[in-house]
Amino acid sequence: MNYIRRTISAFSLIELLVVISLLGVLLTISIPFLGNFLQQPQSQVVQSQLLHALRLARNEAIARNSMVSVIRNDEGWLVFKDPQAAGVVQDKTAVLAVMQSPMLGGKLHFRAFPVGRHSLQFSPSGEMQNENATFWYCARGATSPEWAVVINRLGRVRVAYPDKRGMIMDSKGNKLLC
Repeated sequence: MNYIRRTISAFSLIELLVVISLLGVLLTISIPFLGNFLQQPQSQVVQSQLLHALRLARNEAIARNSMVSVIRNDEGWLVFKDPQAAGVVQDKTAVLAVMQSPMLGGKLHFRAFPVGRHSLQFSPSGEMQNENATFWYCARGATSPEWAVVINRLGRVRVAYPDKRGMIMDSKGNKLLC
């Protein structure tokens, strides 16, 4: 009678403990970097949503030959018809779009000229009623912004990133701060 010898290969308890402890050390080292990795895409989502809302508002103002405003609310950005240029939604049917833009871990700052404006209005020609406006995004704990969106009087939108010194300047040469 011939017997076939089978060998069973398996991991010992010590080998499993070594592998688990190595994984634990690697995870402990990588967790801080993972937070930065996840925050970067969120910053880009906020930027994309803001750019989309601004371009939609300008295009709708031209297409409808009417005033269109953009205002920030709790959910994100509202783009709405604003024939009186009041900067306030007066009728729910006037809302053209709601762009949801969560602000997890960061803050979006806004400044428009003249100072004190809380909304942006685009005229039927696509020009802004404001002189210009700047949005800038700061990650949690940052001292300088990751990017800025600048809108000129003609309603043109551009994105600015930090220069070699790590700063973004506004149109008057002042450093944007978080």
